[in-house]
Amino acid sequence: MRTSTTVVVAGTLLLIAACTKTVVMPQAPRPTPRYRGSRPPPHTPPEPPAEPRERPDDRPSPPPPNLPPPTPPAPPPRAVVRLMIPPDQLPDLGECRVWFPAMPPGLQPRPRTRPCAGIEAIAAPGKWIVYRPREDTRLVHVRILDEQRRGVVIRIRIFDINTQELVREEEPREQRPPLPPREVIPPVQPPPDSTPRERRPPPVQPPRDSTPARPPRDSTPFRPPRDTTPARPPRDTTPAPPPRDTTPREQRPPENKPPDQPPGPSSTMTLDIPPGHLPELGQCRLWIPGRPPGQQPRPKSRSCDGIVGVAPAGSWIIDRPRATPQLVFVRVVDERRAGVLVRIRVFDIDSKRLVREENP
Repeated sequence: MRTSTTVVVAGTLLLIAACTKTVVMPQAPRPTPRYRGSRPPPHTPPEPPAEPRERPDDRPSPPPPNLPPPTPPAPPPRAVVRLMIPPDQLPDLGECRVWFPAMPPGLQPRPRTRPCAGIEAIAAPGKWIVYRPREDTRLVHVRILDEQRRGVVIRIRIFDINTQELVREEEPREQRPPLPPREVIPPVQPPPDSTPRERRPPPVQPPRDSTPARPPRDSTPFRPPRDTTPARPPRDTTPAPPPRDTTPREQRPPENKPPDQPPGPSSTMTLDIPPGHLPELGQCRLWIPGRPPGQQPRPKSRSCDGIVGVAPAGSWIIDRPRATPQLVFVRVVDERRAGVLVRIRVFDIDSKRLVREENP
């Protein structure tokens, strides 16, 4: 009886639950707030999400030790400075030339090669002095002159003659040989004292004597002063001789007339220079006396400015002025001092004879 009642009650509850339907009411939308005026409401940007905190497990692990080290970045390419001078325009070994940096090779000044002595004095400011040393034929030295000061070298660049690239730069300082090291003499040290410093007695200073010191007596015996009156010489009682007769005697003309002296070397001196080796009008050249014309220094004709400073000892400077085209002036340089003129000889260009000599 009780069991059947329980079953009936449970069935009734299940039936009620199956017939009951849950109704979900939708929520009404929120009303949009109204703002007065024509401007829209201010826009509030959304807040960024919070970054998660770093945990000990999230840290990157160190790379294993077997991996190779990272490759360093490549250095930036350096600017390459080149010598823009053709090889045929370079001077000979041991000589120099003046080069204009902003001028084409065909318009460069002459001569192409010449001695280096005195070339800085005649080079204009801002130009280059190209030099080829005999010690190393693979290098070319370029001395750069100051833009405003004449004859002042501010930089020396050394190029490779094959690659035309800059090797290094040097300062224009005079390189002097290093001085030999001085011998250092150690100071003489006194022998070590075996007495310890703590037990050394203090030095005893003698008491000062306040009595003024007297000068020592002079034990030299007294001598009377000497008589410095000069003694008079005794009178000469010898009678004076009579005066000589100074009347000039008559000179007879020589019986035989002396032979005529030969004329001086200046009257027969000639100019032994072929006409083809003389410089142009208004220009000069160097000439070494005693050397054949084919072995004379080049060039045959050049400007007269600064040629005295580069003339070697014992050489001649041949000059043909425009005012007197029929004359040739030969400036003779001293035999021992280079660049010092000792004599100027003037020759006739047609007869090649000496006309006159002048002092420099």
